[in-house]
Amino acid sequence: MHRPAASLFLLTIAWCTHAPASEPATLAVWRVEAGEHSVGVMAAVREFERRHPQVRVQIGVLPVSNSMAVMDPQKLICAIAGGRPPDVVYPDRFTIGSMAARGAFTDLAEWLHESDAPRPDDYYPACWEEVCYGQRVFAIPDDVDVRVLMYNEDLLREAGYVDAATGGVRLPQDWDELKEYAVRLTRRDALGRLERVGFVPNFGNAWLYLYGYQRGATFLSADGRTCTLAGPESVAALEWLTEVYDAVGGAKAVASFRDTFQTGVNDPFLTGQLVMKVEVDTLLRDVARYRPDMNVGIAAPPPPVDGRMASWSGGYAWAVPRGCRHPREAWAFIKWMTSAEGRDVAHRAQWRHNRAGGAIYFPRLPALRSGARELLERYGPESPRLRELSLARLELLEFTRIRPVSPAGAVLWDAQARAIEMATRHQLSSQAALELAEREVQTTLDELNRPPEQVGPVVGVGWPIAVGVLALLGGAATGVAWVRRSRGVDRRAGRQALVGLAFVSPWLIGFIVLTLWPVVDSAFLSLCRYDALSPRRWVGLQNFIQLARDPLFWKSLWNTAVMGLSVPMSMAVGLSIALLLHRRSRGIELLRTAYFLPAIVPSVVASVLWIWVLAGDRGLLNELLRPLLATAGLPAPNWLQSEAWAKPAIMLTLLWAAGGSMVIWLAGLNAIPAQLYEAAHLDGAGATRRLVSITLPMLTPHILFNLVIGMIGVFQIFNQAFIMTEGGPNDATRFYVLRLFDVGFRYFEFGSAAAMAWILFIIVLALTLLTMKLTPHWVHYRE
Repeated sequence: MHRPAASLFLLTIAWCTHAPASEPATLAVWRVEAGEHSVGVMAAVREFERRHPQVRVQIGVLPVSNSMAVMDPQKLICAIAGGRPPDVVYPDRFTIGSMAARGAFTDLAEWLHESDAPRPDDYYPACWEEVCYGQRVFAIPDDVDVRVLMYNEDLLREAGYVDAATGGVRLPQDWDELKEYAVRLTRRDALGRLERVGFVPNFGNAWLYLYGYQRGATFLSADGRTCTLAGPESVAALEWLTEVYDAVGGAKAVASFRDTFQTGVNDPFLTGQLVMKVEVDTLLRDVARYRPDMNVGIAAPPPPVDGRMASWSGGYAWAVPRGCRHPREAWAFIKWMTSAEGRDVAHRAQWRHNRAGGAIYFPRLPALRSGARELLERYGPESPRLRELSLARLELLEFTRIRPVSPAGAVLWDAQARAIEMATRHQLSSQAALELAEREVQTTLDELNRPPEQVGPVVGVGWPIAVGVLALLGGAATGVAWVRRSRGVDRRAGRQALVGLAFVSPWLIGFIVLTLWPVVDSAFLSLCRYDALSPRRWVGLQNFIQLARDPLFWKSLWNTAVMGLSVPMSMAVGLSIALLLHRRSRGIELLRTAYFLPAIVPSVVASVLWIWVLAGDRGLLNELLRPLLATAGLPAPNWLQSEAWAKPAIMLTLLWAAGGSMVIWLAGLNAIPAQLYEAAHLDGAGATRRLVSITLPMLTPHILFNLVIGMIGVFQIFNQAFIMTEGGPNDATRFYVLRLFDVGFRYFEFGSAAAMAWILFIIVLALTLLTMKLTPHWVHYRE
């Protein structure tokens, strides 16, 4: 054999027998924070990849829930249910219990026995307790935040709160003094509007948890099966909250004042318009960034006279979702990111990044107790005052509590927030508001704690598939019978029918798979209990019965029905614009475009803009209306923070986009024969007469179309309430679809959500059929 041929043969054999190098494992990691604050984390990730050359880390960003400011679990639940979960997630620890109860996370017990695994004793007790559920560990804590009383030292000195002995600021020592400070430090302008507020109990991040813990409240029993939200300790705490709100002007006035501000550099505490607030200690990062010269102090929230020192904390943790592809690599990644060395890499890189940009680095508190002080001293701010604030947070962690770990955690959160709103706005007494909230949470707990065998039998997906197939076969048989009956037994006609069916089959298949099948499946789902991660269990009409007992279901339905008033209003505005622009003149196309533009602005963007316009105290609309209302002695509306004005405010945003229907009205106006107007003009009919006798009757088909579409649209209102009011105040804008969203995608009660969807379908169908039934009496079509 020639040498070149032999060489080629040997290379071929070597290539065929050599095992190819294994591809690096791609570790999918989902976090909630990105951008400049994640530089340190990314540095730690790169160092992990350097130490583990067979692993590549792919970072994804999870959305944040609007109402709870924590990781939105929808994407994660869908990924797990679909069999494509990430390998590591970084959720808020508050969600660990509810997600673990549904089987979303992997139990870490097997790996915690390793010699280099994290140890519970190394962490603050509250942090480790929050990642446990049912005596099992489902995550490893990463950082921790704590609620502190932040105060503006200059404003306190200005008001005379100075200790004569030490020369330092004299802080309130208990609830009574805190209330007295709040009243004395509050200022109003010449119009009586709040200009500066001394203290607001829930203007920050305190909630009922803080004040309840200071009173000794528990919220849930030790076994987590009984809600104790209406206990005497919680009632006393809520009564004090209400007293403070009333003392500084009332909850509505405070909400109007609060509605004027934003976060970040516009935070009212940073601008000096709020003297004290209970807030997460991470606000100190904004102080260091935007107001490093501000004389800020932090202290433990003052307890009641006969109460106890307490605060509550949260934070994030690393967890491994169920069914991930690389569990061992995921565990190695978590061990590295939570190790002292991994933390040091992350903090050092972030510290260098901030220094390079001329910014102060204010490190977050590590959940790891050992080495926490050394880490803060090494990478904390160089300013002695800011460094002192950074280290002072560690002392507060010794008496911090956590929100109850429960599968009904999200329901409990919403219930206590709703109770605060009802009590402080004097809709119900504190006792009644908490009793109502307790019943709501207890109903959820009772349902979640029922043994699976008591819920109902498991229902597989084969049942709806079988019903769907039978329905399709029945429909096909009916169609064939109809064709044969209408065309006789002509084979040629039958073949033509089959050819036509073949041509429409792409659309028909899409309709069956993407529309008909979900409809059939949702019908079965409405009769089951299902959370996306557990098998469906048949409950019959139980979901519908529970909805009938839910006060929020009826309130959301009523709120949506009231919004039906916006349909005729929107139709009238759209028709008025069309009549105004239905003429031929120079520049009319530009005017039509201008009126149509609001209809194509994304509703999310429009909602954010309207928040600024409708802000209570200093919003653009109130600034324009205030001089006119002052002459009549009327106050400016508190648009988004008043139960009476919240729904009209949403209606106003819908009317702003009424130009979208203008196109339909213009098409209808153009279709009206001009000779009708000419004849009416010759008969002496005026403009009003022509409108009533010609225009409106000829537009009745378009009126019908806009009426039906408007009705359907009203029952689907979601974005405006979700962004502008989050369903408040006091659930005044909790519309039907928003409640359906909460039930399905926040509480993961997909069976109840499907039942609500079918009720919505029945209501819309009934209204549409009723409207169509009445059309012969008032809709006129051209012959």
